[in-house]
Amino acid sequence: MVLGIPTVKREVQSYLMSTLQNLIENMSPEERNDAVIIVFIAE
Repeated sequence: MVLGIPTVKREVQSYLMSTLQNLIENMSPEERNDAVIIVFIAE
């Protein structure tokens, strides 16, 4: 499974780490072993 996460730089708040943490924590062990997460940082 390949997951793409887009993000942009924010001056006050960053949601990237909490998004990734939530995503990974809610995956089954099988999904974690098979997952590739690609983060697209746009500016």
